[in-house]
Amino acid sequence: MLANPVTRSRVLLERYLASFGLLAGLVAVLAVALLILAPPFGALEGVPTENLVGACVAVFALGLLHGSLAFAIGAALGRRGVAVAVATAVAVAGYLVETVLAAAGDLGIVRQLSPWHWYLEHNMLAEGATLAAVALPLAITAVLLAASWVMFQRRDLR
Repeated sequence: MLANPVTRSRVLLERYLASFGLLAGLVAVLAVALLILAPPFGALEGVPTENLVGACVAVFALGLLHGSLAFAIGAALGRRGVAVAVATAVAVAGYLVETVLAAAGDLGIVRQLSPWHWYLEHNMLAEGATLAAVALPLAITAVLLAASWVMFQRRDLR
């Protein structure tokens, strides 16, 4: 693809926007399906719609963070399998650390730095999404995207 007359920046941006759009579409389908299918069964009884939408935005931010990590690793190494494996391992390890540390009690800053802690700290359906659950993953995503751009520009394609 990079042998064609397109810039690396364009390739990077279009691939990232495709991933972004796919994730946004999946979350939107989930939210709409919940809003349509839950009321007949009373599944969201007492849950304000804005809290459900906030939880969906927070899960989008969490997914985008881990997807951006895979994207950055892929931009640096050029190996999709390694990028997906590392990002998946980080996501799973982060979830396990959050749940194990939650069961063991608060063990300090390690847990506070976890994106899973930001997401799971509050019951978003009851209390609404927190700023930390949305803004912090999006900020890290922006840093990862910038790092992806720098690494992709410098990567030797041989």
